[in-house]
Amino acid sequence: MQVNPTQQLKIIQELMSVHEPCERLSGCPYRPVFINPANNQEFFVLTIGRAHVWAREISKRHQFSTSSNQLMSSPNELKNSPSTNQNTNSQKTESTMEKISSTILKTALEAIPLLTTDNYTLWRNRIDNMLDLQGLQDSLTSEKGILTSSDDVSLRTIITSKLDSSIHPNVINHENEKDARKIWTSITDYFASTQPANRA
Repeated sequence: MQVNPTQQLKIIQELMSVHEPCERLSGCPYRPVFINPANNQEFFVLTIGRAHVWAREISKRHQFSTSSNQLMSSPNELKNSPSTNQNTNSQKTESTMEKISSTILKTALEAIPLLTTDNYTLWRNRIDNMLDLQGLQDSLTSEKGILTSSDDVSLRTIITSKLDSSIHPNVINHENEKDARKIWTSITDYFASTQPANRA
């Protein structure tokens, strides 16, 4: 679709929010929106979700250059464009969700009681909730789970802080004190052996 420069400027203002290179044409899912008669540059856009719009400049492939930027108005004129507003709303939504997730995690951590000989089931349930929130359930508890060093430090700090002083020496020793997965195994093994159903 060929349009005049004024229409092109409006299209750019409304559609362009992120610039990325189009590495190859074959199989490219982007469709041509307009051709600039002045320099025959083709732009491709694809809307993903509500907030993400990609603009492609095929003739340059790797980055938007000064020639395309000349078609754009000043930053002040773009402040109220639909795409700018959409991006702002998207960022606000993401920020709100992060705050909610942080609040939920804080609540989950505060709800974990100190582990004693009498409340393992409750303690385990609350710990499981916390692990699910952080997406670390399998990483900590499954046989083939793997924890990053930062996750390991975080989890062993949380777990050991939720142990009553009467339980601590029974499950923490010099061999496992620096390994969250070993601490977890030690705790589950200890309580498996002390549950009434498992006693001889």
